[in-house]
Amino acid sequence: MAMQIVLIGVIVVGIYLFVEYKHSNPPVEECRVKPLKNNKSGLVSHWSFDKIEEDRVEDCSGNNNSGKIRSAINRHFIRKMIKSYFDLNYIFGVYEIVKGVKGDAISVNGRQWVAGGNIDAYNTNTFTIAVWAWREHDKYSVPTIMAKGSWPQFDGWWLTTKPGERSVDMGIAWGKAFEHIESGFELPLREWHHIAVTMNNEEHEIQFFIDGLPYGKKHKDVHEWIVNWNHDLFIGDYDGSGRWPWDGKLDEARYYNKILSKEDIYKIYSDENRSLMVMNEKN
Repeated sequence: MAMQIVLIGVIVVGIYLFVEYKHSNPPVEECRVKPLKNNKSGLVSHWSFDKIEEDRVEDCSGNNNSGKIRSAINRHFIRKMIKSYFDLNYIFGVYEIVKGVKGDAISVNGRQWVAGGNIDAYNTNTFTIAVWAWREHDKYSVPTIMAKGSWPQFDGWWLTTKPGERSVDMGIAWGKAFEHIESGFELPLREWHHIAVTMNNEEHEIQFFIDGLPYGKKHKDVHEWIVNWNHDLFIGDYDGSGRWPWDGKLDEARYYNKILSKEDIYKIYSDENRSLMVMNEKN
């Protein structure tokens, strides 16, 4: 009996150490310097989710920046598993390929996300991100749409929605402090909406676009954030630990290494929205 107790104790300690190790060591990929095609457009990566093979998400930009679908078993997973009363869908659930805005989309349940890699083109002071988002539930705090940062080192940025009110905002961090820049737009549950953000660290400006149009005034005098060089770009999670995951669908995620004009952003939205309207008419 004593040996059994000791054995159980060793197993528990082992699990605890493993969990703490995973928590303290989120996925890190050394930054790669990589030449890009489409330099004029500024498009670095475009994950349409129309082609996924063996958890590899094809990049449609021509730059071969394929993403990889990931998940983590760590203390965040264990905490949520217990909180959900051992919900089997959460424990064993996998991502799904579903109908999207244009072609297919990915649906995640708070356990999976896409790691987009770490290349020098992601580590810039001026960029634009664009993505279609569908929020399924209000389960998780700070559900993250796209991010490149680390915690608790406090660097980088993360596009997220607030719990409960579902307000879209952009988190930025600079060493020992952080701030959430609010868009003022509340993302309804179970609806597709296009979200784009232009980020200018040099001019201290951030501008939100919802469904192709500027939403609110351009945020000026924004605090300078620290560019994150050490972690992957993530779609559907903050830092690859499952700390702040997305719960819902994502489609047509794009990253540009320059500030797009409002005309460019509207064109992206209108081209993809046309496909959504056709799909809705058929249904």
